[in-house]
Amino acid sequence: MLNRRYYTQKEVADLLGVNPGIISYWEEKLRIFRPRKRGARKLFTSSDLKKALMVKKLLDSGLSLKGVKKKLEEESVEEILPEVFAEVVEEIRGILEDTLKELEDLRRFLNERIDYWNNTGHH
Repeated sequence: MLNRRYYTQKEVADLLGVNPGIISYWEEKLRIFRPRKRGARKLFTSSDLKKALMVKKLLDSGLSLKGVKKKLEEESVEEILPEVFAEVVEEIRGILEDTLKELEDLRRFLNERIDYWNNTGHH
């Protein structure tokens, strides 16, 4: 899904875990997106999706929308994106490490159950 040329407003919102109206609000207040309009639908590029992710991460870090706008006025999106994506990569790494630990625990549990089952004569 992340290799597509265009994303609907709902798809962008779903990927970020926000209400579609939030994307319109950011579009109006920050003026950093350039969605194409096809009928009543707005289509966002992958660049718009990256910018939306950046806005979400900055908001999640504690900045207000006004703070995000000020940061964007002081720094270019290209300067901010690497920092934001480094944080995203670290979050993903943490999630994957936690998932791996849970899978290892589950494998250990299942092996114990299989050993118990085999050693008690339940074949």
